[in-house]
Amino acid sequence: MAFCHFDLRVIFLPGRKMVIFAAIVPITLVTGWYAKNLFQVGEFTASSWAGMNISKIVTFRTPEKERKQLVKSGELSRFALIPPFRNPLVYLELLPNTPTTGIPLLDKPETSLGTRNFHHLVYVQASKNYLKDALTIIRLKPQYYFRSIGQAFYIYFHSSSDYDPVLENRGRIMSLDIWWNRLFYGQWQSNETSIDRNVSRSAEHVGWVIVIVFLTAVIGTAVYLWRQRDQLSAPLNLLTLFMLYNILFVTLAGNLMDIGENNRFRFVIDPLLLVLFIFIIRNAGPAFLPNKVGDKNG
Repeated sequence: MAFCHFDLRVIFLPGRKMVIFAAIVPITLVTGWYAKNLFQVGEFTASSWAGMNISKIVTFRTPEKERKQLVKSGELSRFALIPPFRNPLVYLELLPNTPTTGIPLLDKPETSLGTRNFHHLVYVQASKNYLKDALTIIRLKPQYYFRSIGQAFYIYFHSSSDYDPVLENRGRIMSLDIWWNRLFYGQWQSNETSIDRNVSRSAEHVGWVIVIVFLTAVIGTAVYLWRQRDQLSAPLNLLTLFMLYNILFVTLAGNLMDIGENNRFRFVIDPLLLVLFIFIIRNAGPAFLPNKVGDKNG
């Protein structure tokens, strides 16, 4: 039996100078963002809220009775009983040693408009505590997390306009929104509340066109790239790989680490899904053959 050998050098060697030069700007921007957070809050990360986000899909999807028992036994902290993104004053009671910086944006609990200041430094340590509790629950009671992931994916395949803060604006174009969702998303009903989406499932509220486009784009592109694996350095294949990577990253990061606004996360990759869907449908035959035909399409 013959085995195909794939050499990773085909990705990195051709045109590597041009690739490195083109990557300098985005790498500098991303690194600068991380460095800014390191300088301001002491965390080399894109977001110091990650722990609070994941607590929504893990900790606070676990029955309160069980959380209280785990807190009483010392396996969870008191943060497991306080919903995330509370006013900084709530967290300062648990974290009184939070340092002050002299920077109002990081020190004041409320903004000049009287709303909670989400930039307060206390959120950094609070997020770490939320993350620690969430990881503990995943270890002790993974069934609740896995169930929540299923609900997150259910929300993921909804229209992006299914979002409570935009209900007032959506109400002004309700007929357009309903028929847009029906015709282009395959979602027949759009009357679910955020509470409904978080606790129940309904086939009428799923965007079935979104599901079909997503599965076709992801599975089809994976098959295409596998069959073109000896030519991954070709511009078309690299572009296709880049789009697939972004789709998978947003899908997995969004649905494994948060719940509630998952359909809004998907909205940012809808253009990539549509492009890959059309690409797969257009090339469903010969382009999926390796080597010669792939070169022709590239």
